[in-house]
Amino acid sequence: MTKTKYKFEFPMKASPKMLYSYISSASGLGDWFADKVEAVGNVYTFTWDGEKSRAKLSHKREPHLVRFNWLDEPDKTYFEIEIILDEITSDIELVVTDFSTEEEKGELYQLWDSQIHQLKMLIGS
Repeated sequence: MTKTKYKFEFPMKASPKMLYSYISSASGLGDWFADKVEAVGNVYTFTWDGEKSRAKLSHKREPHLVRFNWLDEPDKTYFEIEIILDEITSDIELVVTDFSTEEEKGELYQLWDSQIHQLKMLIGS
């Protein structure tokens, strides 16, 4: 089944440096993204409800962007989290790029919205 790339934007009230620590480290991701996150080199193991998924950290651009490629998905699919700072307004957004089928786009957005809500609660945003 063909997957399409989607981007979702979430306004944030936190410094890019603080946000980057939550999106780029196993401990930071374990605080909001998954029940547990372990990293060995560039391979991260994410655990949700006892189910494990592994992803390779394929791109990292401090302090703005991380990209993970799922090891059990097609090579061209990934999820990416980017911190965007508007130089004029100083507004900060997290831009999430992920892939799903058209039928599952709504579920994908709800999943990311829920996870980002957890992150916002954690950082007091």
